[in-house]
Amino acid sequence: MGINFLLYFNVFFIFPIIMFTAFFVVFIIIIVSSIKRHNRVTDVIEEEITDEIKNSLNKRSQKSQNRKCEYCGSNLGNSHECPNCGAKVTKVP
Repeated sequence: MGINFLLYFNVFFIFPIIMFTAFFVVFIIIIVSSIKRHNRVTDVIEEEITDEIKNSLNKRSQKSQNRKCEYCGSNLGNSHECPNCGAKVTKVP
């Protein structure tokens, strides 16, 4: 009777606890690895978007630095008024 009790105790009590713990640990490992993978993908996308924004801003600033006055030909930069002749720029190229 003692051997049967230990066998039933192991099969119906200890073994299910071990299996539940093992499945739970595997489940947690899968969740953590998928979260890490998602964060890496998000970081790569964020870096690409940041680079695109920087490139776009650099192109805009270069265009604004290359603007010249239609009357005297001096560089306008970001201003809407010519520093030499005082002509107002109403249309920004």
